[in-house]
Amino acid sequence: MPDVADTRARYRRILWFAARQLARTWWFELFLPRVGLERLAARGRAERMRRFARRFHDLAVDLGGLVIKVGQFMSSRLDVLPPEITKELEGLQDEVPAVPFVDIRALAEAELGVPLDAAFAWVDEVPVAAASLGQAHRARLAGAVADDIGLTDVVVKVQRPGIDRIVDVDLAALRRVGRWLSHVRIVSDRVDMPHLVEEFAATSLEEIDYLHEAASAERFAENFADDPR
Repeated sequence: MPDVADTRARYRRILWFAARQLARTWWFELFLPRVGLERLAARGRAERMRRFARRFHDLAVDLGGLVIKVGQFMSSRLDVLPPEITKELEGLQDEVPAVPFVDIRALAEAELGVPLDAAFAWVDEVPVAAASLGQAHRARLAGAVADDIGLTDVVVKVQRPGIDRIVDVDLAALRRVGRWLSHVRIVSDRVDMPHLVEEFAATSLEEIDYLHEAASAERFAENFADDPR
């Protein structure tokens, strides 16, 4: 779990990355065209975009959390972002490193209030999927539990240790970057960045509410109970 020093360093690192990129964008996309050097600015634009995407990719893989989710969102926006950016970031859809199982076990046991062996006859230590906020493991319920709920083979989804604090820090940084971008006319003319950040925040906070996700799964099962597909 990240401590206070870690979260402060994380916050500063996100802001420093954004500030440097904003400075480069101002220089090449606003200042140089204003002084008659638009051709010079345009000449290296594609490579600058690729460099930005590669740097962001490395930052996202290193930091994880919502930074990964921002990159995944950007990689999917083929309608508004150039291929130089989306191509470099598309790997983030499946590059999230898994949390060691020993940490997953400790967190799951703390949440359940019992040893993992008491609830499950078997849990696969290799995750079937690892995402930016949590990961999933195949498992088999212990006899008494399986009899009680009528299921045997299940998937256990566990949040990454300390993800609540990481999400809080990332949202604080993203909100600040959103305020910065709201003062950049080429951005503010196209999108309300603070509003977009708040929409992203609401979705992300909902995603780490596993009770909400469980309720949605139950509702889905009810709605399609009579559908053989």
